[in-house]
Amino acid sequence: MLDTGNFVLYNSHSEIIWQSFDAPTDTLLPSQKLRQFEEPKELFSSVSKDYHSTGKFRILMQEDGYLAQYPADSPNSVKYGYWDFGIYIAENNLTLNLDDNGQLYLLNTSGNMKNLYDGGNVSDKLMYRMTLDVDGIFKVYSYGLNRSDDDWKVEWSPNSVDKCDPKGVCCQNQYCTLMNQEAVCTCPPGYVLIDESQKDSGCNRNYVRNGNVSPHFYQLDNVVWFNDSYSILSNTSRTACEDECLKDDDCEVVLHKDDQCMKQRLPLKFGRLQNDPVITLVKVGGREFKKEKQFKVLIASVALEQATNGFAEELGKGATGTVFKGLISNGKRVVAVKRLETVVAEGEREFRNEMKVIGRTHHKNLEKLLGYCNDGTNRLLVYEFMSNGSLADVLFKSETKPRWEERVRIAVNVARGILYLHEECETQIIHCDRKPQNILLDERHCAKIADFRLSKLMNLNQTRTNTGVRGTRGYVAPEWHMNLPVTVKVDVFSFGILLLEIICYRRSLDPDLSNEL
Repeated sequence: MLDTGNFVLYNSHSEIIWQSFDAPTDTLLPSQKLRQFEEPKELFSSVSKDYHSTGKFRILMQEDGYLAQYPADSPNSVKYGYWDFGIYIAENNLTLNLDDNGQLYLLNTSGNMKNLYDGGNVSDKLMYRMTLDVDGIFKVYSYGLNRSDDDWKVEWSPNSVDKCDPKGVCCQNQYCTLMNQEAVCTCPPGYVLIDESQKDSGCNRNYVRNGNVSPHFYQLDNVVWFNDSYSILSNTSRTACEDECLKDDDCEVVLHKDDQCMKQRLPLKFGRLQNDPVITLVKVGGREFKKEKQFKVLIASVALEQATNGFAEELGKGATGTVFKGLISNGKRVVAVKRLETVVAEGEREFRNEMKVIGRTHHKNLEKLLGYCNDGTNRLLVYEFMSNGSLADVLFKSETKPRWEERVRIAVNVARGILYLHEECETQIIHCDRKPQNILLDERHCAKIADFRLSKLMNLNQTRTNTGVRGTRGYVAPEWHMNLPVTVKVDVFSFGILLLEIICYRRSLDPDLSNEL
């Protein structure tokens, strides 16, 4: 352990084989650098002050010459960023540096420097660190052995950032308000916290749609959400905007500003209260939600056959059916259509189970069911299209393997989906068939759990269940084979196998590989 705080491992020739300065987590120490073109490029915040797993935010030394901050699982895009600082020179190996007197600055190889913080008094003999805190704001801290309070003190933080600025400080369907300069996460009318013990856990609807009750709108003034509108109507009054949303089963919220009507689906993201003349209208109540109502054109199997051009383009084939590429909404939206092809009795059971399970879920790391067809012996499921295929394709078939950072992000996405099914969903769900083939990747390589045909719904207050063996060889937990009651831990076991495959780029069971490493 060096005096700088760098933990270094040497080989027998006194050559460095690993050092902690090359693998930072949330903190930069004096003489440590955050680099532009080589690792390390970014820091991640912790989950909490006491739990130092990867949290919600990251700070990145970008190749365009900007030091920028984003939510941890978002792409490096301006619309996701919430703070940046640059020297406008992208070609000269820019680095973020912290020196012994606390000066924080950007520097390139030509000697061009740009200060973020000028540092403290050298005579104070303080120790310094820069940390990306749990709240998404990075700060320079100092520590002095002669101080009476014996604690780290904040010396500097960007004064242009308040605690509601970090996108993602509040989770889905929440918005952030500042109270005494602290971030407070609030649910919109008609919504309640997912977890009462965690005020930033996100919100879900606290009502069931009733066909005998007309839907109505609650108004929120000056609440701004991430612009993720799927439909924008111009020259539309507020009344006309409400009418358009009432006619659209996909529409849960509309934003009305400058005679523009912006329709949005759930979940709402990155909400905050600020001085902006926008009206948010939250739809509450109304007819009972049914998946087949979402796309009326998909009710008939004939229309679905047209949508897939006669089931022409096959995307994949599994034990119970084949998935085809299709187009709906007048050819504007690409979808995946799954046609169940097992025997009638088995197909009916699998079909109803998938409807029952997915109808209770809504999470960014679960594949979204858009509609279905139940027409005689025809069993068709319509899903969002996942343009980057399955995790199995990426790990075992692609010539270009994902980098470590991307594999970690995929694993975290899957873990979040599992957490939702096990702890945050209205009814606890055991997936029962966690494997790379059932993890799909969208256009941003966000991983989503798919294929709920073998899933098991748990009754309220039920922690374990007895059922026949479910799953795929190589991923099935031991208790299945021992005829023991199973719990959500069977999914955790499968996830462990999945993690090993992600790390090693090899299948858990592969008869073509030698046992030798």
